[in-house]
Amino acid sequence: MKILAVKKDRNRYLVVFDNEKELAITEDILVSNCLLKGKEISDETFVDLKKESFISWGEQLAYSYLDRMLRTEKEVRDYLRNHEIEVEFVDIILDKLRILQLVDDKVYAESYVRTQVRLNEKGPQKIQQYLSKKGVTKEFIEQALHMNFPEDLQEENVKKMADKLAKKYQKLSNKELLQKIRQRLTNKGFSFEMAAVGVESLFLEMNEDAEWESLKRQGQKICRQFSEVTTYQVQQKIKKRLYQKGFSLDKIGEFLETLRLQSDNRF
Repeated sequence: MKILAVKKDRNRYLVVFDNEKELAITEDILVSNCLLKGKEISDETFVDLKKESFISWGEQLAYSYLDRMLRTEKEVRDYLRNHEIEVEFVDIILDKLRILQLVDDKVYAESYVRTQVRLNEKGPQKIQQYLSKKGVTKEFIEQALHMNFPEDLQEENVKKMADKLAKKYQKLSNKELLQKIRQRLTNKGFSFEMAAVGVESLFLEMNEDAEWESLKRQGQKICRQFSEVTTYQVQQKIKKRLYQKGFSLDKIGEFLETLRLQSDNRF
């Protein structure tokens, strides 16, 4: 088959043959094989050029994709397939990327775990879910977590996160606050046992003054919904709502007594 024309097509060259076949190739293949107008090549050479072209183009795509950040093998494979690189060529490209250490799921997992430990946004279970979706094997994930997120570091992070959440939900009752924080910690990917460690660290720091201030804030908010707060029926409603929010009956009784005294002092 004879080359009829060579046209520039964005990042590649389009070689047109007299049998109506076309071949998109990279510049390095064009130059190394001296593919000029009028040159004749065999069918076998055409097949070899097609294979070489796909691999070369796929490598360029992969290098560009990897230049932005670390990627897993699955991410690179999906990216190349989305750019219509055939499976057999993707495997060849990935083999080369592994040799060059441009793709390494073990390194990716370790890097991701270290980043999440530093940012303290995710617990081990969330990290594991993320890495699994990226195609990292269970073995690499467990190794990365074992090396970079041991139990003592998990305890340190979960306590920091619990303290941060406590400030965010400081208006809640102690009971409601601890329940909320325990739920958030497990949602963040910490185990129930580790979440309990975070909650326990807060519980030891809590004091009655903070609980009383929280009770007054929420109690006064509820009271504003009623025109008269000293009647038995209304006080029962207030008591029920405050109890549902986790305050003790003794503390609620003290609060209601202050309301009664305030009402008596008006007269």
